[in-house]
Amino acid sequence: MVEQRLILSDGLLVDVYRNLHKHCWSVRAACGSHRGRVIGHANSVLLRHCTFHVSDSGRLRAIREGRKNVHAHVRGRILRYDLEHMDRFDFARDSVGASYNIHMPHFMTDECEPVVKAAHVLADESGRLLFKPTDQCLLDIEKKHKQIRKLFT
Repeated sequence: MVEQRLILSDGLLVDVYRNLHKHCWSVRAACGSHRGRVIGHANSVLLRHCTFHVSDSGRLRAIREGRKNVHAHVRGRILRYDLEHMDRFDFARDSVGASYNIHMPHFMTDECEPVVKAAHVLADESGRLLFKPTDQCLLDIEKKHKQIRKLFT
């Protein structure tokens, strides 16, 4: 399921956040003429060179008003979106989970450690964020894709 307003191309710098109404990930342009606009929605998104952002003023406003608003996102460059099951499984191995709690000023790992940046982040269809602090996972996935392409060519 991808709803696109622009072409979600590899390398495009975007902000990704969970859309609670559509039960998917919203992809917002982080640069260019469409900066700040939602340019698509996807069930899963794989990003590289990622940073985790939380707007403190937005977080405090949500707490004060008791209403949810978009104030936390992951910024990175798109590698793929709506990944196939095998790609998600390969990425999940040896990855670390991250989540956001409005009462904390930053994203946290499953071990309750703050996380600010990561080499790669997978925002999966279940609403979870998985990240790899190193580049090895992408090399493994790309190597597997090359092997599969060789079989069919």
